[in-house]
Amino acid sequence: MSALLQPELLAQAALDAVQIPLQAAQRGRSMAQLALGGAARFEPWRHYPAHDARDLAHGTQFYFHAHEEPRGPGEHGHFHLFLRDLEPGCFHHLIALALDPVGRPLRWFSTNGWVTGERLLPAQALLPALRGFALGQRGRLAPVARWLQALVRLHIDDIERLLLARDARLAQESALRPLDQVLEDRGLALLGHSEIDLMQRIHALQAKRSNPEGDKHETDDQIVAAALAGTAVGRPGPGRRPARPGGGQCLAGRQSGRGAGL
Repeated sequence: MSALLQPELLAQAALDAVQIPLQAAQRGRSMAQLALGGAARFEPWRHYPAHDARDLAHGTQFYFHAHEEPRGPGEHGHFHLFLRDLEPGCFHHLIALALDPVGRPLRWFSTNGWVTGERLLPAQALLPALRGFALGQRGRLAPVARWLQALVRLHIDDIERLLLARDARLAQESALRPLDQVLEDRGLALLGHSEIDLMQRIHALQAKRSNPEGDKHETDDQIVAAALAGTAVGRPGPGRRPARPGGGQCLAGRQSGRGAGL
């Protein structure tokens, strides 16, 4: 568990990570369905929302999509999360988050440059923004943004390790051929992954929390405990099926707009 965030922020992240999917489940929705933003139909490869969800205040961005065939065991679809303007006019892939068929987080994974068409920055240039990561939206996507923000904050250490491992893999590959070729290699897409056990992460957070001010945090702890004992995170309510979404210095200098979005 990262010691980089204040305990209050981690506690709120734990609450959001559990409560937001539970509230969606009470309405018969999963987080994957919420990510469609009200779209009437699913199209593989299409971004949801159509032009991505951007938080201009914090310089962050995300979209959800899925492929005809899953890109990992048990995967239903995935989010891509970005940072913007660490270099003027550029976007930088931070991490991707895979969901299972009922909308629960499965794993984090990192990608090669061609996958999203990003301007790829080394991990050390991304880590300060990761540690201060915030993501906000209005309207239908507001709970999705808060949920993604919560998951990132709960897994900062894991994401940091993935970014550093990504750089190590790219350095290894670029020792054998030019880096530009490595970043465009369609046979090299995924550069690392980390499985998610959200309940274990939250239990670990609860175990580490102290309560020096009496009952100040009692209500929050009771909410988390009750949520952990209740409906599975993101599981649709009775009679509803989760619909597969129907519908610093740069390592590389190119900025090609949207990539394939693995």
